[in-house]
Amino acid sequence: MRQFSAAPFTTPALAIAKAGVYRQGRVGSIDDLEQADIEPCHANLLRQFQVRANLVVPILRSEAGADGDHQSTDLWGLLIAHQCAAPRQWQPAEKALLKRIASQTSVAIQQSELYGQVLQELQERERMQQVLQESEARFRTLSATAPIGIGQLDSQGRCVYTNARWQAIAGLSAEASLGKGWLQVVHPEDRPRLALVWEEYLAGCRPRLPEFRLLTPQGDLRWVEGAIAPIHTATGDISSYVSTVEDITQRKEAERQLRQQAALLDIASDAIFVRDLDHRLLYWNHGAERLYGWSADEALDRPVHDLLDGDLPQLNSIMQTLYSEGEWRGELHEVTKTGQSVIVSARWTLVPDEAGQPRFILSVETDITEKKALEAQFYQAQRLESLGRLSSGIAHDLNNVFTPILTMTQMLRYSQKGLSGNAQEQLRLLEDSAKRGISMVQQILSITRSSSGVHTEVDLSPLLQDLSRMLEQSLPRQITLRQVGFEPGVALPRVSADPTHLHQVLMNLCVNARDAMPDGGTLTIAAEPVAIDAATTTIHPDAQVSQYLRLTVADTGTGIDPAVRDRIFDPFFTTKGQDQGTGLGLATVMGIVRGSGGFVRVESAVGQGTQMQVYLPALSTTQSDSPQAAGPETPPSGQGEIILLVDDDDSVQQAVRSLLENYNYSPLIASNGLEAIDLCAQHQPTLVVLDIMMPGMDGLTLIQRLKHRQPDLLIIATSGLATYQAAAIAAGAKTFLPKPYDFRDLLRTIADLLR
Repeated sequence: MRQFSAAPFTTPALAIAKAGVYRQGRVGSIDDLEQADIEPCHANLLRQFQVRANLVVPILRSEAGADGDHQSTDLWGLLIAHQCAAPRQWQPAEKALLKRIASQTSVAIQQSELYGQVLQELQERERMQQVLQESEARFRTLSATAPIGIGQLDSQGRCVYTNARWQAIAGLSAEASLGKGWLQVVHPEDRPRLALVWEEYLAGCRPRLPEFRLLTPQGDLRWVEGAIAPIHTATGDISSYVSTVEDITQRKEAERQLRQQAALLDIASDAIFVRDLDHRLLYWNHGAERLYGWSADEALDRPVHDLLDGDLPQLNSIMQTLYSEGEWRGELHEVTKTGQSVIVSARWTLVPDEAGQPRFILSVETDITEKKALEAQFYQAQRLESLGRLSSGIAHDLNNVFTPILTMTQMLRYSQKGLSGNAQEQLRLLEDSAKRGISMVQQILSITRSSSGVHTEVDLSPLLQDLSRMLEQSLPRQITLRQVGFEPGVALPRVSADPTHLHQVLMNLCVNARDAMPDGGTLTIAAEPVAIDAATTTIHPDAQVSQYLRLTVADTGTGIDPAVRDRIFDPFFTTKGQDQGTGLGLATVMGIVRGSGGFVRVESAVGQGTQMQVYLPALSTTQSDSPQAAGPETPPSGQGEIILLVDDDDSVQQAVRSLLENYNYSPLIASNGLEAIDLCAQHQPTLVVLDIMMPGMDGLTLIQRLKHRQPDLLIIATSGLATYQAAAIAAGAKTFLPKPYDFRDLLRTIADLLR
C-alpha cells in the first residue's frame, strides 16, 4: 500500500536529522524500515502507520532577494510516499516523479500565497478608499457648517480652497476668493503686517497671527482673528497650509463699549468694583482707588477681603440675599489702605452669564462717612434740644423759686438798718445760697443757649494768661502745662462773648483734661486765628465761612471711648465715678459756645489723649460791644406811681409787692393776661412788670394787647430764658430783665423808665 502526504516541515521526528539535507533539495529514502539507520523514535512513529519503506522529497520555495537579482530557497515542507505492504527498492523514475510533484506543489503554494497577498492588498486599498471618502465627506460637512472661516493656501500663498463661512466673512464668492483674491480684502494698513507674518511662516517660524481687518467689496469693515498651520506629506514635507479666520467684529465693538463704560466708571465718584464668586477682584475703578487707597494694580486678582472688609460678619447673609434676590443693599464699615475707618452705602448686584448662571458680583459703594457724622450731630442736636426743653422748664420753675428768696433776702439786708450782725450774716448766707442756686440754673440754661450772658468785646489773651497762672499753681506736679499762641505781646482777634462764661468754658475743659491724666502727662492750651472754608461748614452745621479764633485744650490722657463719644455733650451724662461729676461740664461748654455763635470740635484716640477745639467768631476791628456802666449802689424810691406786676407765681407776687411798697410804689397784682388787661383798664398804671412765660395768654401776646390799648404804657418784660429778650422788645416792651433779678436792678430799671 502506498500513501502520499505533504505538509509543512514541522514534525520534530522527521525534521531534526534530515533538515540540512532537505534544504539542499536532496531526496531521502528508506527501502526497509527494519534495516534503516534512523532514530528509534522515528522508526516507532513509522511503525504506528505500518510503514515498511518511504520516500521523502523536499518542497522548496524560492524568494527574491532584497536587490531583486538573487533568489533564496526555503524549505516549506516534505512530500512523502509510504510503502506499507513490504520493503521497497525505490526506483529513479519514482524519485523523479515525486520531485516533479513536489516542484508543482511548491509553485501552487507560492501562487496561493501571492493571490492571498494581492487579495489582502485589494481589500486594504478598498478600505482606505472608503476611509478617505468618509474623511473627505466629514471634512466637507465640518467645513460647510463650521462657524469659522477655513481656507487652504499653497506654498506661494495662493488660496486653493475656502469654505462658505470664509466667503461670507470676506464678502467674496468661491471663485473670487481663490488665488490671490483673498489678499485684496485685507485692509491696506494691515497688509504689510500680514505679509511679514507669512514670510516668517515660510522661513520656518511659527509667529502668532495678529488680529487684522477685512474691507469687504460691500464696504463693510470687519475685524478677524486667525491662525495658520502647515499640512505635511507622508515624508514630512510641507505640501500646503490651512488657515482659519473668525469674525470678532462684535467682540471688538463690545471691547470698545467696555472701554467707554470703564472710562465713565472711572469718572464716577463712587467706588465700583467687580469680583468673581470666590471674591477675587476683576475690576477696580478710580473711585475705588480714591476711596480705599489701593491702586488697580495692587487690587486686581486679590481677594477683596484682603483689602477691605476682612472678616465681614454679615457676608454669609449678604450672599444668601444675593443668590435669592439678585441684589443686596445696606451699609458697611470698611477700612482703607491707611487704616482709616469709613462707612459706605453699598449695593451689590449678582451678574449672570449667558446661561443665566451666577458669574460676577458688581459692587457700587458710596462714602457716607461725613453724612453719618452729620446725622449723628443732628441726632445729638435733637437730643440736646429735647433735654434743653426739659432743662428750660425746670430752670423756669427754679427761677420762680429763687426770685422771691433773693428779692426778700436782699430787701431785708439793705432796708432793715437795725438788724444785728448775726442777722445780717444769716441773711448774707441765705443770699449766697440763693445765688449759688441761681448760678446752677444759669448753667443749665447755658446748655441750650437759653442764657448767653452779657456779650462784650473780649480780648482773650489776658483771660488765658490768668487761667494759665492759676493752673500752674493748682495742677498736680506730674502734669506739665504747655501754653501756645497767647504769650505777652501776641495780639489775638477779639470775640463777642460773656467773659465769665468763657472762663467757665476753659475751666471745664481744663478740669476734664486734668482728670483724664491720673498718671500725669501734658496739658496744652493754645489759641490761634483760623479761616473756616466751605468744606468745614459741611461737617459742622454751626460753622460759617468766616474768620474764627480757635481755642484748644489738649491732653495726653486716656482718650474717649468711641462707644460714648456721641453722648459726651448730653446734659447729666458723665463717665466719672459717683460724686465726682454732675454731667453738666461739657453740656455747659456746648451751650455757651453755641450761644456765642461758635462750635466745638473733638479729636480723641483711646490711650493717646483728647483735643477739644472751641471755635468762636472773630470780630472785625470796627465791631465793639461795650458793657453798660453800673448804676448807683443805692436804688431810688418812687413817688407813689402805680405799677402792675403780672406773674403766675404767688411767691414772686408777694416778694415784688413787698419790695415795691417798701420803695414807695403802689403795686397791683395780676396772675394772668386777662386780669392784667382788666386792671389796666380800671387803674391806668404807669408801668407794667410782666413775666413772659405764663399759662393761657403768654407775655408776648399780653404786651401787644396792652400796647394796643395804651401805646405810651411802659413795660418791663422778665423771664428766666434770655432768648425772649429780642421778641419782647419787638412786641413793645421798653426793656428786659432776666430772672431771677437783683432787687436793685429791678428798682433801678423802674426808676430809669419813670425818670
